[in-house]
Amino acid sequence: ECCSDAYTYTYRSITINNNTTANYIDGNGNAGTISVNTLLASNFSVQNEFTINAPAVIVIDNRIIEFGQNGKVIVKKGAKLILNKPNTLKSIGCPTVMWQGIFVEGNTNASQTAQNQGWLIILVGNTIMDAHVGARNFYSGFFTSDGGIIQATKANFINNNVGVLLFPYRGYNYPNTATFFTNCLFETNAFLKDVALYGPTKSQDAFAVLFSVSYKPIPSQTRILFECNTFRNLTPANNFLSRGVGIKSIDAQYDVVKGTGSCKGGNLFYRLDAGIDHSRSLNSVALNDINVLQNTFSDNSKGILFTGTGYGRALVEGNLFKQSVFVGPFQVPATYGIYGKGGGKVNIFSNTFEKHTVACFIDNSGTGGL
Repeated sequence: ECCSDAYTYTYRSITINNNTTANYIDGNGNAGTISVNTLLASNFSVQNEFTINAPAVIVIDNRIIEFGQNGKVIVKKGAKLILNKPNTLKSIGCPTVMWQGIFVEGNTNASQTAQNQGWLIILVGNTIMDAHVGARNFYSGFFTSDGGIIQATKANFINNNVGVLLFPYRGYNYPNTATFFTNCLFETNAFLKDVALYGPTKSQDAFAVLFSVSYKPIPSQTRILFECNTFRNLTPANNFLSRGVGIKSIDAQYDVVKGTGSCKGGNLFYRLDAGIDHSRSLNSVALNDINVLQNTFSDNSKGILFTGTGYGRALVEGNLFKQSVFVGPFQVPATYGIYGKGGGKVNIFSNTFEKHTVACFIDNSGTGGL
């Protein structure tokens, strides 16, 4: 991307090793050292890596940080990044550039403590936008660096191809993962900027993608929490397939709930191809794969989609599935509240369905059943 290469960056790279000083290479290629306070005293741009090493705990307030097409934030194991008072992390002003997002390095075989994992905290009003992946819980070494902690409260993930990408944390001997998303906004309001990669009218793939492939078909303790978030596509795309997915998961275990939050309708999934797209390829026992409780699914092609060849279980209870306009049985595209084709047992209780072509369609659920 010539615009990204020609852009005048504040820094080519930044490395923070402790709470007081940082090493950098500036936009002209000159190396130097700067205090962390001075570094974070003004807005800046980064061409490549912005790395935070252990044991640094870095708090950023009221800043705009821009990144080139290779730009990324790396929170290493034992380090912590707190996006505190509202910041915006985004790509540089080039019209077709997207950045790589935040990598939170973890240790999949260690407990979820600050010493073992990278830790990202995103607080009220912070925005991550125009990234290929907004934030992910690993850095390098698939199945080894997974397990980074991401905790987001009232944060905004805007116009990213994937909002959050979570690879499996399989610390079976440790407490549940500490990752959660509460009262966050996951939104696409414009087509993705990287036209060369995605095409001119591409919305997000999914706001959240969860992979939890286990070497052993036993209950994982991995349960990500989604509480009172909004997942919505506001682009002019009329084709449901162009609207992306709210939460897409493969062999994952997580909870999508109203919880104790102040929101009236739980998580809101609006104007998507599928609110939740859950697939199981392995067998699980004892625990529900997912719990979907007291949420609102509005104007989606499918509220929840279950697929796969493995046996799993899911609980869907107390949700509202609704359409603004009824689509009849001989019209295209048909709309479904719940669509299941394989994937195991689905327990469906006390849900409300309004104006769908088919409220609930279950086919070939295998040994699970409905």
